[in-house]
Amino acid sequence: MTKVTVKSSSASGVFVAALHPVTFGDISSHWAKNEIEMLASRLILTGQSTDIFAPQKSVSRAEFAAMLIRSLGLVAGNTTTAFSDVSDLSWYAADARALKLLNLGAGESGANPATIAFTDSSSISSWAKEAVNVLTAKGIMKGQSAGNFAPGNDTIRAEAAVILARLLKAAGLLN
Repeated sequence: MTKVTVKSSSASGVFVAALHPVTFGDISSHWAKNEIEMLASRLILTGQSTDIFAPQKSVSRAEFAAMLIRSLGLVAGNTTTAFSDVSDLSWYAADARALKLLNLGAGESGANPATIAFTDSSSISSWAKEAVNVLTAKGIMKGQSAGNFAPGNDTIRAEAAVILARLLKAAGLLN
């Protein structure tokens, strides 16, 4: 149930606050429950159904792009999809267009691999090392247990939720 409160004052304008609590039956004792519920209540994350989030399921590139685009409130114009592997008819085509407009998802820059302190840092691709350095330095990504970053592993939906929540907080877009 969504609860909306509207307050008005001639001096201050109109303020609207909406409360839309969301939970899923499969996250009741999950380590990422707070982040999942917080982002789902803001309509950034969606479940696989109304009661299932599937926190251990791998998140696809399209799903993560959609989460990121929704979290930033972006909408792509009526342009064709800029990624060759994304059909204009796919459910995530608009999110892919918005992502391309941001110029995210592609590009390389000079990385400094010396700052990466994971036991498997040699497995991190050269094009990703600078981003890994920045994201770990800011606490947005912390790696896996035992000091591993696990660059070859799939990211699960729960990890994506936590990463996105940390990113939004670091950017000052979420408290």
